[in-house]
Amino acid sequence: MSTQTRLRSAALQVAVIQFFFATTWVVYVVFLGELLERIGLGKEYVIWFVLLDQVIFAVTDILMGYAADRVERMVARLGPAIISVTLISCATFLLLPFAADLPDRLGLVVFTTLIVLWASTSSVLRAPPIVLLMKHAARPQAPRLAALSLLGLALGGAISPYLGIWLKSFSPYVPFAVSSLALAAATLGLIRIQRIVATLPPEVRDHGTAKPASATRIMLLLVGSLLLALGFQLHVFLNSKAQYLDFLSPADLVWVLPVFWIGFKVFAIPGSTAVRRFGAPKVMASAAFVGTAGLFGCLKAPNLEVLIISQLLTGGAWGIVFTAGIATALGLGSNGREGLVLGSWFTILSVGALFRVLLVIGGVKSDPTLATMLQWLPLLLWILAGATLFFLSKRSEQANPT
Repeated sequence: MSTQTRLRSAALQVAVIQFFFATTWVVYVVFLGELLERIGLGKEYVIWFVLLDQVIFAVTDILMGYAADRVERMVARLGPAIISVTLISCATFLLLPFAADLPDRLGLVVFTTLIVLWASTSSVLRAPPIVLLMKHAARPQAPRLAALSLLGLALGGAISPYLGIWLKSFSPYVPFAVSSLALAAATLGLIRIQRIVATLPPEVRDHGTAKPASATRIMLLLVGSLLLALGFQLHVFLNSKAQYLDFLSPADLVWVLPVFWIGFKVFAIPGSTAVRRFGAPKVMASAAFVGTAGLFGCLKAPNLEVLIISQLLTGGAWGIVFTAGIATALGLGSNGREGLVLGSWFTILSVGALFRVLLVIGGVKSDPTLATMLQWLPLLLWILAGATLFFLSKRSEQANPT
């Protein structure tokens, strides 16, 4: 089996892990309200627990990325470390519905503690597996490997509406147990990925020969990504349903909500080819501008057909942004900082989700004026992001002239 074939196989294994990781989040969100009621809290507290999760993700993503670099340098065996932490995460997730059965304050304390532990440890499945996959791959291979590894995330997003409806007929014990065990089993595949990267021939290893990236370039990436992440969060989780309801009944939403993620899947792999040819920062900036066209189409769609095409375009742009973003972070993190920079990038995505939750808590949708502004805000954010990332691409060209 060739080196490229083995790396593609490893990337698909990461995609499987990301898929099961995404489905655990769906299970959690679907049953969180019910579990909170069982420990004596109302469903109105759901948003506060989601806020807690995002705060934890924002902190632990960067810590896990930094830890990935340290483990790789010290013992050169990142896979077993990821597996160990993931097994702890799966065990705490499996116990959540049982903690909700505990009496009075004990149930609340144990349940909250398990959520904090689960959210903290689950961050090990964001940046570290990609670092494990990419750290020893030749730099030109990174974009396509990133795109392949993201297929699981896209598939998880696409099936989440259907999975949410199907899960409501179950008691929470079974979904929590099945999703935990499935994720644990999938994560054991990291042993195979560790073997693959450990046996790569020397000529394909690329530890980064370029000069370390300046703090300015890293900051431009993070600022541009934050603008994109917040725009994505507002569009997908707050605006899209209202846009579809102009043409559909609420009962039909389940059939169109996955359109965004279909676009993500369709464009992510072709986007990796563009990254190899034109450079990750430039492609990331271009995708942001393309995405603004999709967002504008969603705002002004005269019929359902145009809205669906616009959603596909916006989802495709986000897929390319994600692929190019990972490649950009890895490039800026050369010389042993891949995990730190990539973890920081994932932290920024969590901060975007955090801002969205704060806006919801602040009642942004209950004010007609703010709700109207909210419809246009993703478009403005992505325009600003495109400009920021375009500046990053120019700085990168100057730092690494061909």
